[in-house]
Amino acid sequence: MPDGSWIDADGYLHSGSRPDDTREPEHSSMGGTQLRPPAQPSLQSSEQQDLEVRGRSQMGFRFIGFSSFKWRSVIGYVVIVQFLMYFVSLWIVTPRAGFSLNPTGKALFKIGSSNSLAEMCAFRSNFPQHIVEFRRWLVPIFLHLSPLHILLNVYFECSCGPRIEECDSALSFAVLFFGAGIMGNLLSDAMGINGVGGSTACYGIIGMDFATTYRRWPELEPEHRKSMKQGLLQTSVMLLLWEIILWKELDHFGHLGGFIGGFLIVLGRAKRGFLVCFGVIAVMCVWKICVHPPTAANAACPGLWESYA
Repeated sequence: MPDGSWIDADGYLHSGSRPDDTREPEHSSMGGTQLRPPAQPSLQSSEQQDLEVRGRSQMGFRFIGFSSFKWRSVIGYVVIVQFLMYFVSLWIVTPRAGFSLNPTGKALFKIGSSNSLAEMCAFRSNFPQHIVEFRRWLVPIFLHLSPLHILLNVYFECSCGPRIEECDSALSFAVLFFGAGIMGNLLSDAMGINGVGGSTACYGIIGMDFATTYRRWPELEPEHRKSMKQGLLQTSVMLLLWEIILWKELDHFGHLGGFIGGFLIVLGRAKRGFLVCFGVIAVMCVWKICVHPPTAANAACPGLWESYA
């Protein structure tokens, strides 16, 4: 048969290529040429694209710059409340900040900034009439002193919070985040610092990372241990430098309390003894704030309630 000829279904000989043949020649290992079947359109790629589109639509709105952040999440709601409270402390609660972007101390006090004296008076002065003052162990997580203060905390929360919440349940992450924040505020108040900001809870996330490494350490391969050790060492050095450089501005006891809280909460999931340790530290802080001050401190309580005027 001449080269390039072919026989149709009726037995007739034709020259040239088949009119419906879209196959491409493929060289065989024997030196000849064989025909390769035409490529079929890939259905997998279109299916994957469809799944990705549906997945993105189910994830909710994104925060620009943070691919894993979701507004409909614990950390998303925290960020919303933090911004709302910041605006409330600036321009709604008196005395207002005016054209300044830094809330006044009295406005923050009225909303619920940390104040060990108010917490002591809530316990000693006509208890439980002023029990609402104990909100000061939680509310400071949502309060901030300046635009830089809130932006730094929100950046950390949106960078590190979503990866933890995705790997765990929303309830577990909420317990970790708020439990660490409360522990940080308790330790801060026990030492008479009285700070505000979400950094106490942020340090709880850092404590969680250290606790997770501690739990996994016996199971890690030597090379993984080396890389983990380097990462933890770098984190520790950066945190230490941060605390030293801003020594007079930062609430060091609040950060330490948040770190300890996050560390103990994570380890407490496997061993209840760590949760007992968490409770003992919290009770000691409450005793230091509410019970330990001398009786003469009670004289300041009436004037403190006048601060709400």
